[in-house]
Amino acid sequence: MEIMENLSSSNSLISLYSNISTSISSDEDNNYLTKDMFLTWKKDTFNIIKNRLSDKQRSAFLVDLIGRLPANNRIYLVRNTEKISCVDFITELPVEISIQILKHLDTQTLFTCLKVSKFWNKLLLEDKQLWQYQCDRHRISPGLSCSASHYRSKISQYMNQITALKHKSGYTTKSVFKNTGKYFHTGRTLGISASAERVYTGGDDRRVRAWDAHSLDLIGSPQEVMSVSCIGCNGKMVAVGHFDGSITVFDVDLRVTLGVCTRHMGPVYDVCCIDDVIVSASSDYTVRIWKLEPGITDIKLDFVYRGHETLINRILYVKDLGCCRIFSLGTESIHVWDFNTKQAIADISPGLNETGSSYFVPGIFALKSGSDCRELVCGSSIGICVWDINTYMLLRIVNTAAFSTSELLVGVGSAMFAVTSDDGLALVDTLSGVHLLTIPIPEFRSSSCGFWLNSIQPWLNGSFTKDFPIFHAVNKSGDLVSYYLNRC
Repeated sequence: MEIMENLSSSNSLISLYSNISTSISSDEDNNYLTKDMFLTWKKDTFNIIKNRLSDKQRSAFLVDLIGRLPANNRIYLVRNTEKISCVDFITELPVEISIQILKHLDTQTLFTCLKVSKFWNKLLLEDKQLWQYQCDRHRISPGLSCSASHYRSKISQYMNQITALKHKSGYTTKSVFKNTGKYFHTGRTLGISASAERVYTGGDDRRVRAWDAHSLDLIGSPQEVMSVSCIGCNGKMVAVGHFDGSITVFDVDLRVTLGVCTRHMGPVYDVCCIDDVIVSASSDYTVRIWKLEPGITDIKLDFVYRGHETLINRILYVKDLGCCRIFSLGTESIHVWDFNTKQAIADISPGLNETGSSYFVPGIFALKSGSDCRELVCGSSIGICVWDINTYMLLRIVNTAAFSTSELLVGVGSAMFAVTSDDGLALVDTLSGVHLLTIPIPEFRSSSCGFWLNSIQPWLNGSFTKDFPIFHAVNKSGDLVSYYLNRC
């Protein structure tokens, strides 16, 4: 070995080994190093190699020395010189192979590897593909930058924020009760929706209220209405669905009634506001489209989608690549409709479980990549199902202990799914289904109509960029609670 030939210390070490070898008993049954002999050799060896050899030289020397031993001695020596004889394969292997090995580590372990040695630190910090792979693994979009440091910064921020949320230092709360000392609803709160500036709540106390999304100050509350089952809003109007099958439409501050829809034959379970159009879903198995015309309070029914054989509990409007579609979620299937031509496009089923049957649970979302929608996500009895939103092909089923048929899928992002649990809001990894954390919400109220703000997607994408309300919830006492992200 070339290294051995160039080391002035090698002769001394080999001499030490030779002395031990000649003193070993010639009896085949006792042909091993005694403990005292080994400890003496180890002490002398450490003194020489510690002071005279580099890490690489030390590893090479010991590997060569162990190779000179007879088999029965070699096992003993390898076990007892583990700390000084181990080889750092990352330094020995080609860089490409080392990176291929390291990229399969989980993200937290990879950050720990930065502290192993200067060589590991330099190798990891300089490799862009390694950190890009970690961003892709967590489905975090780093933006347009192509540097390794930018990818690493994004994934580091994501991991730090997850840790902060676990320890409750990543968020703060505000509530109406804290502001006023009063609860705002006296009955069950069954509907909640929000825009960037407003939060709307309603329930079976026959009241609808509008709140400032940041201060939680009361903005508007009309006179008594029918019991509220759901609420939808955009920047122009607020649509309130009722259990008697009607829909009341207000302005954004709930101060002016714009019109009433009265054609559903059962409770309205979801409403969606699209420009001057309202889309509603009901237990009467239909999806209806209504057109709001200025000055006319009896809102015109424009079209009725039929085809479901069960009640419809969610609707989703998607405008993507020049195509406008309505997804209506029933218990047994998702129907897809062309919003402009009013034609049925496709039916999507949840697939089969071990018993040969399965069903959907409330909660349907479109997951965006940039400005385009890429995936359709829905909860079911077999897990969280993800389809290609254009081909309707099932891509994967995310199974996670945090989600069961008693929970609701309430938010989706490229990095995390948000589902309700007995303790609060559970966040799970979108690919592996690993339960990341649960944000506790004391005495929260769940309902089949949901109570979460659906526009929580930016931080579920792993984009923790500023302090803002990440979601709103209603607890059992009738208190509206807003959760704000504290950026780490």
